[in-house]
Amino acid sequence: FNAGCGSVLTELGTVEMDAIVAVGDHCRTGAVTCVRDVAHPVSLARAVMERTPHCVLAGEGAVRFAEKMGVPLLVPMQLITQESVCKSFSLDTGTYSAHIETYMNSIVNAKDATDLETFYKNLVKPSHGIAPAEYGDLVSTSDTPPDGGHDTVGAVAIDSTGMLACATSTGGMPGKMP
Repeated sequence: FNAGCGSVLTELGTVEMDAIVAVGDHCRTGAVTCVRDVAHPVSLARAVMERTPHCVLAGEGAVRFAEKMGVPLLVPMQLITQESVCKSFSLDTGTYSAHIETYMNSIVNAKDATDLETFYKNLVKPSHGIAPAEYGDLVSTSDTPPDGGHDTVGAVAIDSTGMLACATSTGGMPGKMP
């Protein structure tokens, strides 16, 4: 997945990740952005929520906070996998401007769910060599490619008292500007 170890790379070949945690009671949130060298940025986001008066910490400030909290920092290469390198640089669309153009033309301007589904199936077919029919409906759980998936990781949970919480973590888009 494109979060933590295996995150896609920036145009400079580095890993920069973002994560957020939100809990329904009192609208508590914590986030980190542009964070490097942390294996689990979502855990760091939770620490921001639970141990600081801040909502978000960024870049070097987030890394300094991680050090204060005793979060082990990794050597940058420990977050990079062969798959993340391939996802980041092997496609000719692996640049920031190409991703923005794709986003604007294919996602924002989609007329309906059918347009989005067509875009998605055309996107995954060339990169995974699988016929679109093998993916099923866009909203089904069969959309995860057999190589273990891609993109942002997220979760939403509700407990027996109705407390709602969510979290997400991402390495962003391949070739993004650092």
